[in-house]
Amino acid sequence: MTNAELREFEMYERALACITAEFTDLPADSEGAQAVTELQNILTEIKRESSSQTVFDGAAKSGTTQRSVARDAIKEYLKTIAKTADVIARKKPGFDDNFPMPYGKNDEQLLATARGVSFAVSQTKADFIKLGLTDEYLDSIGAQIEAFADALHSTNSALSSRAAAVGQKKNAFDSAKDSFDTLDTFITNYYRDQPRKLSAWRTASHKERAAKKKADKTGEVK
Repeated sequence: MTNAELREFEMYERALACITAEFTDLPADSEGAQAVTELQNILTEIKRESSSQTVFDGAAKSGTTQRSVARDAIKEYLKTIAKTADVIARKKPGFDDNFPMPYGKNDEQLLATARGVSFAVSQTKADFIKLGLTDEYLDSIGAQIEAFADALHSTNSALSSRAAAVGQKKNAFDSAKDSFDTLDTFITNYYRDQPRKLSAWRTASHKERAAKKKADKTGEVK
């Protein structure tokens, strides 16, 4: 949760604890009691979605690391092949057309380029082997492509799932506010002649403000 969400969540928890401690006479069939049940369920949902977001954050970071490693490996391979193809093209004009340098490409374009180069290499292995590249090296692009594709998929999947969890959490907070407003209105009205209970409620349902950031001697806020 963000700091603002956490403060709001904690306020709802305090409010529910106050209901349990101070409002045991809350009418069971009232809108207030229904709002309490709704708010309890919503807080459970918020916890669940927040936990999911944390899990997907970790998966996205892990996938991003794997993606970076796989990307670098493919770029290095494509550079080696492109430089070698450029030399071969001096005797075979146009040979290098199918072996571009991996510059100015996003990850999807890089993956597509790697697949195209992999096929082209498989058709012209003898030329590359003559210039010192081994079968093993030339074939290594297959595993690199698979690793990069897997990393792309896992990262994109984690980011998509994270976005869904964030959206669900936002909706839950919106619903929590609606339920809390209903409960707050009921408590204020039903217990209007009981100042002690209302005082306890106001204290519990007060949302803490964000701590003010202190400025250093230069005036910069830390």
